[in-house]
Amino acid sequence: MSSNRFLAESHSLPWAETPFKGVSHKVLRFHEDHTGVIELTRIATGAALPAHRHLVTQAAFFISGVGQALDGAIIKAGTYAEVPAGERHGTKAIEEVVLLNFFNGMVTWLLDDGESLLLKRDGSFARLGRVHEGFGDRNLP
Repeated sequence: MSSNRFLAESHSLPWAETPFKGVSHKVLRFHEDHTGVIELTRIATGAALPAHRHLVTQAAFFISGVGQALDGAIIKAGTYAEVPAGERHGTKAIEEVVLLNFFNGMVTWLLDDGESLLLKRDGSFARLGRVHEGFGDRNLP
């Protein structure tokens, strides 16, 4: 009997560097039909995910550590957060943070300066160039 079960042993996957200093990740699942990505993200103490937006919804569960959101809110282990598509967000690690992310489609990053990145199937990032002169602190419609 055939099974559609999928298993990813996170402990056997290496942490891969991201374009953001002090931030690494492990892609656990990249859906073949581009309907979603599941990954672990690790932010070293004092490092940060810069302010950015995605074109899809992000759901995150903070597994360990203590982070601080852009608005100053403290985020502790055990917290679940959902970020709607287009909403500006970012996290600084007060203590090393590990979070489990669920994205409901292809993962693009739109940074405040307009730089855009695409998460590739192999876990690396492709620079797509500038999509705008800069978004600043605005959310996308």
